Formats: sequence, C-alpha cells, structure tokens
Amino acid sequence: MPVSYFVNHEKKRIYSRATGTVTYIDLREHMLSEFGKPTAGYAELFDTTGAESDINADDIKALVKERSQIARVQEAAPVAIVAPSDSFYDLFGMFNDLTSEIRPIGVFRASADAERWLDGLPGIANSAG
Repeated sequence: MPVSYFVNHEKKRIYSRATGTVTYIDLREHMLSEFGKPTAGYAELFDTTGAESDINADDIKALVKERSQIARVQEAAPVAIVAPSDSFYDLFGMFNDLTSEIRPIGVFRASADAERWLDGLPGIANSAG
C-alpha cells in the first residue's frame, strides 16, 4: 500500500508514510481513511521520504476540493508534511496555499523540523499526561 499510517494515542498523533509511487487515488483514500473516527482530530506527520508521484496540479486541486468537503462536517487537524524531493515539496506547497484556511499545514524537508512544528502548535495535545 503506497500510504500507510499508525496512530500514537499517547502523543495524539498520526504518523503516515508514503512509499513507492503515490497516486491521486492513494492520497484521496488516505485522506478519507480517518474520516469520522475519533483519531481524525489528531495532528498528522505525513512523510514522503523516498516516495515518488505521478500527481499533478489538477490532482492537487481535486484533493483540495475533497479536503474542503470533509472540513464542512469534521474539524481539520494540523498536518506536517515531510517532502525532501522538490516535486512533493512543490505539490504540497500548492496544497498548503489552497487549504490554508481549512487547516494548519506545514511543508518541511526533514522529519525533525515537521515534528518540532507540530509540537509547537498551540492547543495541540502532544501527550496523554
């Protein structure tokens, strides 16, 4: 599966990883996979390190439309995207620009930077304690 994830309930965070070649359908299915679940309110770190994509600007616009529809019925949690490759960095930068009013999104080259950004967001529960 090109996009997999695990939930860290202690940190209240979803850790997702893209592998292989990721398509529009893969990203759409991932976006919908948490819909309606209690964990949908958890912040997410989405790592594309080592993945490739055939996604284009039209696909990103379609994903923005999907994300907007989801946001009408479910509050959107922040997501930090790790995108070391220029192609993913540019595509998710566009996604960020087009969804900035829906949810906090950060696009980073390194996981440590993404994790720090999520940890520093106000109102984000980072531990169960």
